[in-house]
Amino acid sequence: MSKQNDGNITLKELKKNILVSISDKDWEDHCYPTTLAKSLAIVANDLLKEFQWADNVESWESIINPKSKRRIKQKMGQIFFQLMLFSEVTEIEITHCLAEKRGIEQR
Repeated sequence: MSKQNDGNITLKELKKNILVSISDKDWEDHCYPTTLAKSLAIVANDLLKEFQWADNVESWESIINPKSKRRIKQKMGQIFFQLMLFSEVTEIEITHCLAEKRGIEQR
């Protein structure tokens, strides 16, 4: 696997952007854990649909194809958005969850 350069955007900036987006759309009243968990599952399923009938080789072809890759990137963004929103609403720090899962000590 290659190492990705995620740019200079911090999680703090992403969280702020997500919260502003929710506020701008007046979605605060719809941000319940059950609703957000369902939304996360739905957008994750949308990503899975991109590979539904593909074997391992064909799945890589989907990543190479620019049109398909653009759809996959959009769906990954939707998944990340929903996960970050769930994290914010439930006040469960996502980086701590990952670190705990991986057995990494918190600083």
